[in-house]
Amino acid sequence: MEKYNYLIDNAFMGLVMDETPNKFLKMEEKLLIDETPEIRKLKSTYREMIEEIKPQLEKLATIEEVITYLRVAEVAKTDVRLSNVRGYLYARTPLFRSLWKNKDFRTSIGKVSEYGDDLSSLKENDKFMEQATEKLQVAFRNEMETILVRAMDFTEKFQE
Repeated sequence: MEKYNYLIDNAFMGLVMDETPNKFLKMEEKLLIDETPEIRKLKSTYREMIEEIKPQLEKLATIEEVITYLRVAEVAKTDVRLSNVRGYLYARTPLFRSLWKNKDFRTSIGKVSEYGDDLSSLKENDKFMEQATEKLQVAFRNEMETILVRAMDFTEKFQE
C-alpha cells in the first residue's frame, strides 16, 4: 500500500492552479457533441460565477499554503530526508508549493566527496543530521518569509 503524504494535501491550492473548470467547460469537444443552447447558457453562468469567486479562492489558497509551510516547518524539525543528486547531498522535506512542480523543499548540505554517499550512515550520524536539519530550517525560514507577508496582507484585509 502506498504511503499517503498528508503534508502536500490541500483543498484550494490545487483548485486555483488546476485547469479543471476550463477542462469541464470544453467537455463537448471531447465528447464529440454539440453545445446546446441550454448548455451554453449554463456554461456562461458557470464562467461568471468562477470569475466572481476566484479572488476569494486565491486568498484561501495563499492562506492554506502558509498553513502548509508552518506544518512542514514543525515536521522538518524531526523528519529530515537525505538525497544524493549529481554529487551533492541534500536535506529535504515534503512540501506542496504553488509555484514549483516538485513536491518537496530541499537545500544543499555539501558535496558527496566531503561527506560520503552512504545515506544510511549519514542519517545515523547525529552531528551530521543536526547540521542538515539546521541548514534546512534556515533555508525554509527564508523561503517562508515571502509567503507569510502575502498571507498576512490577505488576513488583515479580510478582518477589516
